[in-house]
Formats: sequence, structure tokens, C-alpha cells
Amino acid sequence: MSKKKVLLFIGNTGWLNKRPWRSIPHFAPILTPMLKDRFEFKIIDANGPMWSEQDCVSKIKDFNPEVVLTSALSGEYHEQHHLSISIVKKACPEAITIMGGVYPTVMGHTALKDKNIDYIFVGHAEERIADFLDLLLTDPQKAREFPGIGFRESSGGIQTNPVQTFIGDVEKLVNPDYSLLDL
Repeated sequence: MSKKKVLLFIGNTGWLNKRPWRSIPHFAPILTPMLKDRFEFKIIDANGPMWSEQDCVSKIKDFNPEVVLTSALSGEYHEQHHLSISIVKKACPEAITIMGGVYPTVMGHTALKDKNIDYIFVGHAEERIADFLDLLLTDPQKAREFPGIGFRESSGGIQTNPVQTFIGDVEKLVNPDYSLLDL
């Protein structure tokens, strides 16, 4: 049985005339060892090479993921994060999109007004993301009961399930894996 394709997409923070972030996205090497053995996992980081929106559409289409993760680390850059999700949906309209990070944690209802975002992750995802992805890809209806996520209901309302666990010692949780990042 082939593994499901999961993409971590890191949009270009320089889009929309903001200052580009030219640093290692520290969440990526933490998520990599948690996901690369369970899924066909890939990272597309548009910051280093300063890829355009069209470059990203092409690269996302080429991978053709079932699920795309993105991390919105800053409310200040919320427009770039929404642009990133719209690029994903332009490239792969059927892909399930999940936004994590500070922005959806503190402004989840605002983030979920964007119809391109299917789910948000509230709080730290490190200890929960792989289990959520497994459930989402096997039983999407049951996945809606998962703690610490938010989504739009069919009625248009927004549901956010409370977080039930909090991150432990990340150093004990995983050894960072930089192998999928173009440093």
C-alpha cells in the first residue's frame, strides 16, 4: 500500500511587500522525523530560493499531495499565510489544508473565515499531528472530534475542539531532522 502524500508548504514571507524571513523554519526539522516514515512527506520552502507564487503552484502540482500543512507563525504576516493556502488550493483544489502556528491558535475564528483553510491546529502540534493525519485520511468524520483542531461546520459555523494535552519536552520527543530542507 502506498503512503499518503503530505506536504509542508512554507510560503514566501516576502510576498505582499513584507520583509522576507531568511532563516531555518524551526518547526520543519521537528515535524520531519514525526511524519517522514508514516507518510510520503515533502517540504517546499519558498523563502530561501525566493520562489514566486507560480513557481510554488508548479511544485505543489508536481507533488500532488492529499494533505498540505502550513505554519502561520505570526499574526503580522497573516495575509501571506492566507496567500499560501490560496496557492495550495489553486495547485491542488482537492488537497486538505491544515494551518497551525501562532496565528490560528490565537485567531482561529478569523483564520477559518478563509474557505481555503480546511482545518486549524490550536496549540502545539508536535505530539498530535501524525495521529490526526492518520485519522483524517482514514475516517474524516471521526477526525472532526480530534482535540485541539478547528474547522467550519457544514452549516457555516466554526467549531474549535479544546486542546487536551500540552507539549512535553521537545528534546525528548524527537531529534530534529534537517534532511528535507534545502539549507
